Amino acid sequence: MSEPAAFERARSLLHHAKYCASPIHQFAVTLTKAEGFELCDWYLKTADPRFINVQELWEAVHEARSKDDPWLVLVHFRLLGLEIISQLQVH
Repeated sequence: MSEPAAFERARSLLHHAKYCASPIHQFAVTLTKAEGFELCDWYLKTADPRFINVQELWEAVHEARSKDDPWLVLVHFRLLGLEIISQLQVH
């Protein structure tokens, strides 16, 4: 499975943070709802059962889909060390 588009955005942000000599905690990857669900699906399909309870992740993604809210899952993850937020959270 190919990586979601969010990975390219995260890599660009990391490159920019390095260029600016800024700590990465000052940056966040912003995603649309569709991109958020794409990332949830990717996490689920690539989950390693040695490090994560795949059944719990599947249940969480299923609940997020039923509530149409990928942030219910994504709030617990980081992407290449960056916080993941909804584009609607950007001021």
